[in-house]
Amino acid sequence: MASAVDTRSNNTRTAQVAPLARTATTTSGGATDATEPAPADSYEPATVRRAETMLKRAGFSPGTVDGSYTQMTESALKEFQSAMGLTADGRITGVTMQKLVAVNQRMDKARREQSGLIGRGQKHDNIEQVEKRLDRLGYDTGAVDGVFDGQTAEAVKAFKHDQREFGRSSDSGLIANNGRDVLAREVKEISHDPYRARVKPSDERRAADRRVATAAGAANADGTTGIGRGDHGLEVGVVQKHLRAAGYDPQRVDGVFDDRTEGMVKEFQRKSGLPASGRVDVATWSKLQRATMETRSPTAPRQSEGERSAAVKHTEKLLREVGAKPGKVDGIYTEATQQAVDRFRRKHHLKGVGQGVGRGTLMALERVARKMRDPIYGLPVSKATGYVNGNPRPLRVVRVEGELVEVDTARAYLRMQEAARKDGVNLDLISGFRTMSEQRYLYNGWVNRLPGFNPAAPPGYSNHQSGIALDLNTDGPSREVGSGAVYNWLAHHAGRYGFSRIPAEHWHWEYSGR
Repeated sequence: MASAVDTRSNNTRTAQVAPLARTATTTSGGATDATEPAPADSYEPATVRRAETMLKRAGFSPGTVDGSYTQMTESALKEFQSAMGLTADGRITGVTMQKLVAVNQRMDKARREQSGLIGRGQKHDNIEQVEKRLDRLGYDTGAVDGVFDGQTAEAVKAFKHDQREFGRSSDSGLIANNGRDVLAREVKEISHDPYRARVKPSDERRAADRRVATAAGAANADGTTGIGRGDHGLEVGVVQKHLRAAGYDPQRVDGVFDDRTEGMVKEFQRKSGLPASGRVDVATWSKLQRATMETRSPTAPRQSEGERSAAVKHTEKLLREVGAKPGKVDGIYTEATQQAVDRFRRKHHLKGVGQGVGRGTLMALERVARKMRDPIYGLPVSKATGYVNGNPRPLRVVRVEGELVEVDTARAYLRMQEAARKDGVNLDLISGFRTMSEQRYLYNGWVNRLPGFNPAAPPGYSNHQSGIALDLNTDGPSREVGSGAVYNWLAHHAGRYGFSRIPAEHWHWEYSGR
């Protein structure tokens, strides 16, 4: 359409306007007298050039910016005047120039603030995209032509009023980068086939649905059938709830059939293979009613593609917890969800590959997830590679006091630590599981007799790498209460929790199980 839109400002100070014409009479306000003719040769070239420059910056096409009032200049002026709600006569009046100045000042401010603000009196492909998206959501922008006019401004106001993100700024007919992001998000969120949601059985809900069914088949005085724009009441509120369940959010469930509700009905109809009339007739209601499933069970009927519910979100969390990689955890059962379910089934030798999630699969997920959680923190554990006599083995580790510890060893240590605390003794963990690189570093330091390095087993042969060894805060084999209180307590009680000390190192305790 035009050069890149300049989108920045709402500074509306009135600038000095240059003399408009050689012969035209002007009013005290600066605008040319509407009764005077405006021949092409009646304007000062400097005035025309200034108007052309501002028109071009706003996205309109006055032709070559040379101070010559041409047919293209006139057409651009008329288009701008129409967008601003002025008389579209193509005359360079004081009012027209003031509006051009205000729009250009707004654009300058938007550039400085990098806000992306656009508004009335501008033309660009970006504005056409905004109009298309508003139209998709049900807001009437008039002609989708890339011109930000009064109708576009009203549609922007209505959209912002419906969205919680905008707050007080919803009364503005301007839209900035953040507003366009919200608009793009809202359109993206309805770009799907209708969802299904689980709802608890309710006599009240069934009665309300029957009222909608009756209204959907009723003939109206104006010759229309069903429920549509301008209607209000309980039936409209029920329709709005079902639209939201299907994934086409009308933003308000208030019983008022407004433009956004109509837009969502149209979108649902298009995705359901129905004529996009925007009215809820019998065929539309029949399909819309299927957006909800009455059930008290998370798995009856089975969770399957197209469902959006809290039950699916719970399943997705479990799948992620057990490492099945379901993708985004958003409560929407997609093809990726099904693939994750199938990965879990194959790994655990379960039947039903390709089917949704029933009771048996959900119970298996919960059982495996419980095994993978640390009982103290309730958090998933990490996977690691341990070594026994140089041979690798898979380990599950959890972080305790900043150190990684094998899960069973960690459980026993935490129980032992709690018992010691009750006796007034504080156990602290100095070192737990070691990776291959950590053991190699300690071994090389000891072999090379570097200061501060204790004897260390060769990499792959330390019990710290097997996951059973802990270094604790003992300070010597003293039986005196005080500096040797930790060792003293461990010597008497560690065996109950499956720990024993190796003779050479009073701080080194190993877990052998109970």
